[in-house]
Amino acid sequence: MALHPFGKIPVLEVEGSAIFETTAILRYVDEHFSGTVRLQPADTRDRARMAQWVSAACAYIYPNAFTKVFVQQALLPKFGMETDTALVQEGLETTKTHLETLSQALESGTLAGNGRLTLADIVCASILDPLRHLESGQGLLNSYSRVSKWLTSLNTRDSFSVTAMPG
Repeated sequence: MALHPFGKIPVLEVEGSAIFETTAILRYVDEHFSGTVRLQPADTRDRARMAQWVSAACAYIYPNAFTKVFVQQALLPKFGMETDTALVQEGLETTKTHLETLSQALESGTLAGNGRLTLADIVCASILDPLRHLESGQGLLNSYSRVSKWLTSLNTRDSFSVTAMPG
C-alpha cells in the first residue's frame, strides 16, 4: 500500500518515487534506458495502434483469457478452490472472439510497428501465453495459426521466455 495506492502489483520504485501499472512501467523502462531497440514506434499511427492493443489487452483480453480461464483452471485448483466451469466457458468463448481480431491484426507479424516488436506485443503475449499450459487454452491458441506463430516467436526470445509464467 505504501508504493501502490490500490495495493496491487507491479510497482517500480525509482529514486524514492513509485511508478505503478504495467503500461506506465513499460513505457518508463523503454524511454529511460538506452538500447538499440525501442518498443514504442516513432510513427504516430503505429504508436496509436500500440496504445490501442495495450488498452484492449488490459480491458478485454486479461479479464477473459487470464482471469476467467487461466486463474480458474490453473491457479484456483492449486489452492484447493473449485473451478467455475461456466465462467471458464464464458472466458473461452470471449477469448475466441479476441483471438480472431488479434489474428487479423497480426498480418504484419506484430500488432503495431509494421513487423517490429512493440509494447503491444509484450503485453498481449504475456496475458495469452499462460494459456499454452492448459489443454483448453492450447487448443484455442492452435486454432489461430498467426497467434500461435507469434507466441512461439516471442517465446524464442530470452527476454520473454525467462519471464513467462510457468504452467
